[in-house]
Amino acid sequence: SATTLQAMARAVFVAVAALLLAANEAVAYTSGYEYITCGSAIALKHSNTQQNLGSQDITYGTGSQENSVTLNPNDDYWQVMGTEDRPCIRGQEISYGNEIRLFHSRTGRFLRSASQHHSPLSNEQEVSGGSEPSTGNDIWLVAGKDTQYKWKRGAQVYLQHKASRKYLHSSGHQYGMPIAGHLEVSAVTGKISSWRAENGIYAKLE
Repeated sequence: SATTLQAMARAVFVAVAALLLAANEAVAYTSGYEYITCGSAIALKHSNTQQNLGSQDITYGTGSQENSVTLNPNDDYWQVMGTEDRPCIRGQEISYGNEIRLFHSRTGRFLRSASQHHSPLSNEQEVSGGSEPSTGNDIWLVAGKDTQYKWKRGAQVYLQHKASRKYLHSSGHQYGMPIAGHLEVSAVTGKISSWRAENGIYAKLE
């Protein structure tokens, strides 16, 4: 009957969905892909709000007037790169204490901050997306929250701005138009906000 066929179809759908979910979970943590590596494009989730670090081609009206950096629910990918002084090899695992740059894949901007600019809503230190590598303002240090010494997928970490020694943070202040619903991102003194990387395209050392 039609009812029986619908029930069978639902059962097949549920079974296939379960297999796909299991496959995705297996790929996510397959051996050799458990750690954040140089060259990987990762989505960074703010642990307090469960929102993702993102950026857009909408500039601040004050401060640096560079691209705004915010939190939003969508995956937004940042490529992990070394610095000019300390380059890294594609696929090399990132250890705590390493200096990195984060390159926003969609806008082609580097995550950076500068002590002379203030965030629009909380008046903390501004965080922006800049088009060119700057004089140290785009370098971040990875600080672990656990006892491991390498940055593992799903692990909570702090990201410290090297030049100012402040930490990547979101106060939860919400923007209006044209980025309504997005949350402000800033840099503050102290380890208030932690971040974790799970989703992404991971590079493996060949």
